[in-house]
Amino acid sequence: MRIPNKVVCLWSCLTAFTFIHTAVAQDYAAEPLSGAGAAGSVATADYAGSAMLGDAGEDAGYGQEYAPTAYDAGYGDGGYGDAYGDAYGGGGYVDPAQGYYPPPLTQGYPPQQMMPNPNMNYWPEVSPYEQPIMDKTYRQNGIWMNEGVTGERKYFFSSEYLRVGFNRPGTDRIGDPNIYPLSRSRLTAQPVNAGVFANGADLTSDGARGKFVIQNPDSSTLEMSAFWVAEGRQIYHPYPPFNIRDPKNPRNERGFLGLDDGGPFGTRLVFDRDFKLTYKAQAWGGDIVWSTMPVYETLGFKIRPLFGMKYLTIREQFDLFGDSTVAFNPFGNQPYTTTLTSQTRSNLLGPQAAIRYEMGGNVFTLTGQTGLAVMANHETIQIYGNNMLDGSSVGIPVPTPTNPKPNEFRDGQAHTHVSPIFMQDFYFKAKVFRAIPGFNDIPIFANADMLVGYNFLLVGNVARPTKLIDWRVDAPRIDLTHSRWYMQAVTWGLQWQF
Repeated sequence: MRIPNKVVCLWSCLTAFTFIHTAVAQDYAAEPLSGAGAAGSVATADYAGSAMLGDAGEDAGYGQEYAPTAYDAGYGDGGYGDAYGDAYGGGGYVDPAQGYYPPPLTQGYPPQQMMPNPNMNYWPEVSPYEQPIMDKTYRQNGIWMNEGVTGERKYFFSSEYLRVGFNRPGTDRIGDPNIYPLSRSRLTAQPVNAGVFANGADLTSDGARGKFVIQNPDSSTLEMSAFWVAEGRQIYHPYPPFNIRDPKNPRNERGFLGLDDGGPFGTRLVFDRDFKLTYKAQAWGGDIVWSTMPVYETLGFKIRPLFGMKYLTIREQFDLFGDSTVAFNPFGNQPYTTTLTSQTRSNLLGPQAAIRYEMGGNVFTLTGQTGLAVMANHETIQIYGNNMLDGSSVGIPVPTPTNPKPNEFRDGQAHTHVSPIFMQDFYFKAKVFRAIPGFNDIPIFANADMLVGYNFLLVGNVARPTKLIDWRVDAPRIDLTHSRWYMQAVTWGLQWQF
């Protein structure tokens, strides 16, 4: 389409007029209405007075209210002309005496509100507002749900008393099981047997546990705990020591020990004065465990997994003590004492995993935890003693100053293997003391939660001291076997939050 010449001519004239008018308007320097003297051809009074705004009486207040000094007097140092001219494409105006005044848009009229933290900035920079520790969206019962968690970490410490029962040796036979008593008119002794411990309770002892917990706002935790149990022991001493004034024949009231001498019948070591069996056990250890957020959660019930490392030490010892008169022996042997000690030390370290299930709320909580661990077990075993022989049938070497124990024996081994562990714990926690008069006035109780619990620990593939002895005459030695060991405890304690 062809544009008429008249239209083109009119458009050119309007463009030229606009350009000339703009150039003339920028030919003079505007004077700020701050009471300063005239800096150009137009006086300050003429700029803000009656000649431009009307009546002089009204113009004094009206013009002062909208004077350019309301922009920002701080820009009057002459130092922003080039910077703002470049940054804003020549916006604003420059006065040689007063400097550069940026246009109102660069000031953000009305004045912009400052961010809460001047070190923060808009996205994607760091937000000045508190961020949720956990923010997740999920669907429940056909409805989309959003859940966010904010807050601070919490710290807990608990201290517990432990009443512990160690696994007793059970029905382990002491001595060679193939050696039986011979029929003798003057001897009706019974075989010495560690199975006597099976008739009683587990070896009991006392211990303590401490635990430190760091709980994040999303309820995940880092837990560090350690426990120690004192040595528990049980003694089997069926008869009092030999008393020469006792009218009964002492040889009919003691026991004997069967020993393998390589023959078809073996050797019987008779304790006709005294014999005693002692069993000891002790344990300690620690855990470092990380628990995640609940993988399942409903009203009053949560399930969460745990992962971490576990350390455990098991110490067990079996002791045998026996006295013999060796009456009527043809070698002239004097009464002697037989001793034997079998020790095992198991040091276990390895990863563990568990599931923790929690029920309850703020007033009380019932917690259960079931876990497994696979541990590297480094064990050391020692057997030592003296006079493991029948003095009524052989001559006994006489001790000398240079060889005070000529019949002493000793054997030792060390091994490393894998042992599995099963763990089961139950805890009940409640704010009991806050409701008991007197206790709620004592800070150590008023600010504490009461803990009552039960712990069970089962370890497989463990060396036990009564199961690994090869009962050979003169020098018993290690015949390595492994079995299970367990420890159970009832606990009571307090937990504080700080």
